[in-house]
Amino acid sequence: MSDLIPEHHQHLPMLRVFLPVCREIDELARWSVFVSLDDETASLEWSAVVEQAREDRPWVQEYAPATGELDAETQGALVDAMGSINLSSLRWIGYRVGLRTRKTVRVFGDDYYPSTVRPSDLEIGRRIPEFAWDEGGRVAWGARLYGDSFVIAAEPDVVQRLHCDPRIDTVPVRVGFDVMPRSAGD
Repeated sequence: MSDLIPEHHQHLPMLRVFLPVCREIDELARWSVFVSLDDETASLEWSAVVEQAREDRPWVQEYAPATGELDAETQGALVDAMGSINLSSLRWIGYRVGLRTRKTVRVFGDDYYPSTVRPSDLEIGRRIPEFAWDEGGRVAWGARLYGDSFVIAAEPDVVQRLHCDPRIDTVPVRVGFDVMPRSAGD
């Protein structure tokens, strides 16, 4: 999972933050509704959650994985934990033709454009920037395209606040052991 985090942030403790799954238009559920995250590793895949929960909660199959969009609780937890830190970021260009004229950076075979992210830029219902970091080496995150989750590396106090925040689901990353699965939302 450390391949999603800039090298100068890889010494920091890391968490995988799971974005909620969705049924219908606005019916969100946390992964922890279906499985105990205390028993899981950061390598957990949504398909494994569905398989584990299917017998006791057959309605789990009605939920679709997240596609990288922030919900109110995750957005609130991130902003509260990070405070006023401004971040550099890379956002996927996607299918937007007009952005092709911008300077881009290639990551994992896809084109991204650089931008700045302030806490106020983390908008509910908008995709989280796939890669973000601060120049001071205090916080960074990375995600797959249309991610059902993201990995955050941060100073211990930020990681602790996020890990203890009841609004979000997190699992500590064991660097060198956990592998970020392909996003179920892609």
